[in-house]
Amino acid sequence: WRFEAKDGQVKPLKVPYWASGARRGGTQGSEVDRAKLVTLGEARRVFERGGHSGVGFAFLPGDGLIGIDIDGAIDPETGEVVWTQKLGRGGIIGGVHWGMAANESLGLVYVPISDKKIVGFSSPGEPTPGLYALDIETGERRWKYSRGSRCPDLECVFGFSAAIIASNDIVVAGSMDGILEVIAAESGKRLWSHDSWRDYRSVNNVVTSGGAFDAHGAMIADDLLLVSSGYSYVGQQRGGNAFLVFQIGVDDEQ
Repeated sequence: WRFEAKDGQVKPLKVPYWASGARRGGTQGSEVDRAKLVTLGEARRVFERGGHSGVGFAFLPGDGLIGIDIDGAIDPETGEVVWTQKLGRGGIIGGVHWGMAANESLGLVYVPISDKKIVGFSSPGEPTPGLYALDIETGERRWKYSRGSRCPDLECVFGFSAAIIASNDIVVAGSMDGILEVIAAESGKRLWSHDSWRDYRSVNNVVTSGGAFDAHGAMIADDLLLVSSGYSYVGQQRGGNAFLVFQIGVDDEQ
């Protein structure tokens, strides 16, 4: 796909293209359309040659997959909008970019806001990056976590673009300036952080360095926290190639 500007619209469109270079059109999922779709590997090779803004996934009839794009709280029975809440100014990488998380037992939904200004794309309004906890029922703000950027340079700008993850007691969020943070789910207090702007010794002896946290976020498996660090794409951030695994400890006082 490619970013393409539309008159009168601040945010550009994401226009799909086949790997051949032709704009995707006609009936999506038809025999003609399916014949022009390619594997992820081939799509990446086309992307790396330049001329495209990203790689898209084609949902097709009968594949058993569903995509969800959340913009507010909607009653599942009636489709009625229950509440809306504007938290950031938005932009080419959010506002809300890669995904939110929820803690049903606390009645909270957690919303990461990027609000980073990207060269070449308009971003009207004041940025309000951070992590917001909202009441699931009402949309009322319970708490906000934010901090300053590590430096004034573009790759240093603070904000949460990557998807986040929530467990019973914590929310894990990686920021665009390369800091992984664990936040108390109920209070918004920062419990732990790790600065990934550094070199690492790797288990397979590959030269490894961390960078920005973006796109897919961290995951928790048993007592391990797993996350990749280094993403320089649209956000003009610090790249890298680190896959990090942390052992999760238990503190009875938290």
